[in-house]
Amino acid sequence: LALYVVACRPPSIPNLDEAFGVSSRAELRALDASLMLQRMLKAWPNALLEESSRQPSSQWLPAIKAVMDVVRRQYTCPATAYGSSECADFFGRGGPQALRCPIIAIAAKGEMALGETADKMKEWQALVAPPYDFTLHTFEGDHFSIFKPAPKQVANFPVYKLIFTDAKERMAMRGKADKEPDAQVGSGATPDDAATAQSHGAVLTFIESPFATKVEYDAWRCLPLGEREAALKTHIERC
Repeated sequence: LALYVVACRPPSIPNLDEAFGVSSRAELRALDASLMLQRMLKAWPNALLEESSRQPSSQWLPAIKAVMDVVRRQYTCPATAYGSSECADFFGRGGPQALRCPIIAIAAKGEMALGETADKMKEWQALVAPPYDFTLHTFEGDHFSIFKPAPKQVANFPVYKLIFTDAKERMAMRGKADKEPDAQVGSGATPDDAATAQSHGAVLTFIESPFATKVEYDAWRCLPLGEREAALKTHIERC
């Protein structure tokens, strides 16, 4: 139904440069563990790790060593991280491809300048393919507290409540759209036929529509009736 991203910059903005001061995964693999922790905390502060950042890694508790081992593995994995020197290899010349779904971005107001700020989160908008929508929400808290509800408070935790409510509304809209009667345009309909039918208020079936995937079609069906004609016209023009 939608992509919900919480305190996470878009793939168009490399994360290794700011968070660790390196431009590639190879550099991060070779980075001293103590220095890696010190740099990371400037982007994503963490009270539990702060004391260890003032110690050599040889004096860390086993739990801290385990945490930093996970961090190193996570941010040297090509599926989750990259530096500025790797962007072309990672995405190709065209950069990240737009996603054919709505994107709801959620940022913490207390993010550090090197972290996942609202300004960086806004860049997700460039990765939304028409006719899908983008929204950005900000909440009190820092990078980690925005994820941590108090015990038994998950349902009322602001971030989770927003996600649950939005997903529920989108599912309801989709269910309502699925119950609408489909007007038959006839087999072998062309994009022009589709546009004509929509302008007269008809609801196209997936087979009759110009959409290449059921995901695109379902998203279009979830739009208010007054917006469908413009969205369909935009899609046809892009094709």
